[in-house]
Amino acid sequence: MLVSNISICHRFLSIGKWKTKKENIMKKNISILIAIFIMGISFSGCAGKSFSFHDAKTVQVGDSKETLIQKMGSNPYWIRTEQIDGQNVVKYVYVSVNGLTGATKSLSFILKEDKVIQVPHIPNELLE
Repeated sequence: MLVSNISICHRFLSIGKWKTKKENIMKKNISILIAIFIMGISFSGCAGKSFSFHDAKTVQVGDSKETLIQKMGSNPYWIRTEQIDGQNVVKYVYVSVNGLTGATKSLSFILKEDKVIQVPHIPNELLE
């Protein structure tokens, strides 16, 4: 009888330990997911500022750089001086990365003498 009671107690304690291990694993997994979520939100602001293709579509050739910035809602992520056809131009590049999904979108506008001279082609599918 003593052996069977010890056996029953041992099984009971084993189940309790197994449940505790399982709970610890669940807690650890939840902690990891929360950390990933927080990191995703933190990194979402590191790679450019969000913009919409609808706003970008309103930019027209001849707009000033101030108008471009106003229509896009922020300064460009990157500004680069280049030579195109022997002319010095400035490329305003807008980049946005969704920290949770990793989706990236980017656009660039070409300016000369602080005026937009080239706008990107934005397909209608991106405006839906």
